[in-house]
Amino acid sequence: MAGTGRRSLGSILKLVFPGLESAERILVEWLTHVDRDTAIEEKNAASELRAYLAHRLGLGLPDSVSLAEARERTWRCLLVNEFRADLRGQPPSSLPLFPVPSTD
Repeated sequence: MAGTGRRSLGSILKLVFPGLESAERILVEWLTHVDRDTAIEEKNAASELRAYLAHRLGLGLPDSVSLAEARERTWRCLLVNEFRADLRGQPPSSLPLFPVPSTD
């Protein structure tokens, strides 16, 4: 899956998020601006966004999950992994239930 991250940042997502070149900025804008969901769906870019989330965060989401639900799950994943990064000592037994990002 070497090209997944690059493919997920194809021109369709860049049309929805003009002027943003980095994958991280596109993800931040999507997380903080719910008004972009309609444009993502109209341009059929949701699968690209899901592929990016899977590649970057290890968060695999089926197509049946709405973008609003995907956003909630992404926030949860980010918060859990922030907790994981700061954790000292024995982790809770439920922590492995959440995906670990493939990169820092």
